[in-house]
Amino acid sequence: MNNTTLMNFRAPKQIKNEFNQICKLTRTNMTAEIVRFMMEFISEGNQKIKLYRIGGNQSTIDPTVERCGNLVKDPSTSTWITVDEWNNNYGL
Repeated sequence: MNNTTLMNFRAPKQIKNEFNQICKLTRTNMTAEIVRFMMEFISEGNQKIKLYRIGGNQSTIDPTVERCGNLVKDPSTSTWITVDEWNNNYGL
C-alpha cells in the first residue's frame, strides 16, 4: 500500500480491545481488517447503487424505486428529486 493515508477515529474501548484480541488470535492486524471491512462495504454499496441506477429505458429501473413522471422518490430520504438529480447522485 504505497498510496495510503492515516485515519484516526474513536471507538468504544471494549470494542477496540476485543477487536485487537480477535485480530491477534487470527494472526492478522487491525489495519488489515478495517481496510477489508471498508472494501466489503464499498463493494456492497456499489451493488446497491447499481440497483438504484435509473436509465432512460423503463426496463432498467429498479421496481422498488417510486416514480412519478420525471420525479423519483429517494428511498434514503423519502424526498422527490428529478431523474437527472438521481443519476448525478447515485449513478455510476
